[in-house]
Amino acid sequence: MKTNKLFVYGTLREYGPFRKFLNRGSIVAFGRGKIKARRVKFKYPAIVEDGESYVEGEIFEIKDPEEILPVFDKYEEFDPKNPAASLYVRKIKKAVLGNKKCVRVFVYVLNKRLVDSKAR
Repeated sequence: MKTNKLFVYGTLREYGPFRKFLNRGSIVAFGRGKIKARRVKFKYPAIVEDGESYVEGEIFEIKDPEEILPVFDKYEEFDPKNPAASLYVRKIKKAVLGNKKCVRVFVYVLNKRLVDSKAR
């Protein structure tokens, strides 16, 4: 399952540090949507998977995912070779758009297992 869409909900929103990618033309706004997840208290904006709650955010289309995703992976402290040790994990989820249509998106969710183990 592949996608070229990215769902953002925190510091990666359009007018945050994310803006530099928009200026390069590598990413274009696609719309707003929501995914099944819930926000959690953490030192950075964070969500965890949840089957009942929704988090709203922005969706962007990535022109070249192979070029751009490694940049986001580094920003989110995600290591695709070692997801278990990563702060955030990149997942593919279903996002619901305002018109009720669904699209597949990449989204970074907090690696709750890692955070829970550090809290002990």
